[in-house]
Amino acid sequence: MKFKLARDFLLLSAGQLASKIIGFVAFAYLARILGPESYGIVEYAVGLAVVAAMVVDWGMGPIGVRELAARPERLNALASLIPTARLAIACVAIPVLGFAAVWSGQSDATVKLVWLYALSLLAMPWKLDWLLQSREMMGAEALAQFIRMSVFAGGVLILVSAERDLLYVGIAELAAVAIMVLYYLGVQRARICPLGLQFSIAEIRKLIREGAAVGLSNMVWAFTQYMPLFLVAHMVGGLALAWFAAAHRIVTSLLTFSWIYHWNLYPTIARRAGLKAEELSHLLQASCRVIAWGGVLAALLLTVLAEPLVVLGFGQDFAAAAPTLAIFIWVLPVTLLSGHARWVLVAKGHQRRMLAANLAGAATVLLLGLALTPQLEAIGASIAMLGGTVTIWVVSHVYAARLVPALPALGPAVRPVGGAIIGLLLAWWLHATPWLGGAVAATAYVLIALLSDRRLVPDLLSLMHAKAEVETRSTT
Repeated sequence: MKFKLARDFLLLSAGQLASKIIGFVAFAYLARILGPESYGIVEYAVGLAVVAAMVVDWGMGPIGVRELAARPERLNALASLIPTARLAIACVAIPVLGFAAVWSGQSDATVKLVWLYALSLLAMPWKLDWLLQSREMMGAEALAQFIRMSVFAGGVLILVSAERDLLYVGIAELAAVAIMVLYYLGVQRARICPLGLQFSIAEIRKLIREGAAVGLSNMVWAFTQYMPLFLVAHMVGGLALAWFAAAHRIVTSLLTFSWIYHWNLYPTIARRAGLKAEELSHLLQASCRVIAWGGVLAALLLTVLAEPLVVLGFGQDFAAAAPTLAIFIWVLPVTLLSGHARWVLVAKGHQRRMLAANLAGAATVLLLGLALTPQLEAIGASIAMLGGTVTIWVVSHVYAARLVPALPALGPAVRPVGGAIIGLLLAWWLHATPWLGGAVAATAYVLIALLSDRRLVPDLLSLMHAKAEVETRSTT
């Protein structure tokens, strides 16, 4: 179908944008109602739950998509085997997560909130985004995220009205994941295949073994994303945790669009991986160019507008988080660009190399975080996160370039970064208000993009046709 990649991306983006706006409003409300320190506790619990969710997922989603791309007849079997395997892992992960908060010496309120978020992991086996992805049902997936965040936001607005209501945040999360699961199961039964669980020890063991590298890589990736938050919580705490948590909330919300983009592109990468090498190279070159210009533009705007955006979202009490956000936001374009190499490794069956890249990034974050966080607090943690993200990009690219020789490296980012520097210098030279400075910087950047890179528009159009082209080639 013509423009299918663009249409699916827009559907996913619209759903995620709506859900992220709703979620951001809910967390901004929590920041204002609970106050900085209690809000930091919420983000700490969320971070632990995100890492644990990656454990339960165990990388089976991408493996399922790859398996169905090669063997569609396995649909019913995988739709019942993957939830069973995940359920077994969840039964182990829940008590480990709950007791981790106890063993780390957290406050009583923190421990209770972490336990509530741990119980939400029971929904993970039936988070069927991978199944919808394999069937190209991007609109249905977008609606799932919207439903989840809408229920969470509604629960927060109804239940939380003072700092004493901290634990009701966990209740709202449990309600949200329960409704989301009901939606997924309804879609599966009505439009994909029958519901069921399949208890085959041999098949489950095979899935766990095949998903181990991807699962461990995703766990390390999630842990890397939240490690600076944990470091600030345990090494500094107090208001520094609140400043970092506010910036982290904004950036991780935007990083969702990196996941959306590559999640939508991955089936096309997986199919082109089985065609001629130049087919995949052409796709990746076009994507890297478009993503570099778009990602750097977003980072440029949030650098200039860091303070008014933090104040607008979280209130004047969080204005001190602006410098942290101005540094942290550059994780976004780096993550967007590195995603090409990371997903190529999965599509080509080299999950262990992606795991190695993520381990290198985690080690970088840990070392830089331990060195910088005690002195620079939230800003030091942001620098550590940016350094780790760059390490992941470099290592994953080195591995992926051996599989796709024409995979772009730093080239697509050179002109966008140069345009961003010019935009920042213009905003600084004008000494204008942040909003006017942002408008001037963005205008200069867009003009530089259109005038200096004549391949940008053709590659954008080529990318929009990518799914239709690969479907046509794969059937001829």
